[in-house]
Amino acid sequence: MIVEDDPGHAEFTRRMFADQEASGVVTRFADGAAALEFLRAAATGGGPVPLPDLILLDLHPARMDGFTLLAEIKHDPRLKAIPVVVLSASGAAADIALAYRRHANSYLVKPAGREDFTRMMHDLGCYWLVRNRPAPVPAPW
Repeated sequence: MIVEDDPGHAEFTRRMFADQEASGVVTRFADGAAALEFLRAAATGGGPVPLPDLILLDLHPARMDGFTLLAEIKHDPRLKAIPVVVLSASGAAADIALAYRRHANSYLVKPAGREDFTRMMHDLGCYWLVRNRPAPVPAPW
């Protein structure tokens, strides 16, 4: 799942994951509140697709900012085991610290160059979608 208000960044990220061996459905939301609604519906079995294996989260989607969405996800026992990677243009120490205090699994600063971004997305996909072993569902905690 991608929560990103910039359609160009979202589409480029989606294409990077389409090349991964563990690719599947990539759902994009420009709106943090809509993303949370989708996640809660999926957690109860009322969503159109299962819960995502990974959430890529920008800090500035519409209606609900990324910090608030992150806190909501990590406080919901049905959602908190989903890895959330903050993917932001901000490298500000305060943003990084707040994201980790809200239990982000990782914080990545978007590189300026297309080649660097492509390499980062490839590495991210390899780690989180191929090599990483997720918590059993439902999570034991």
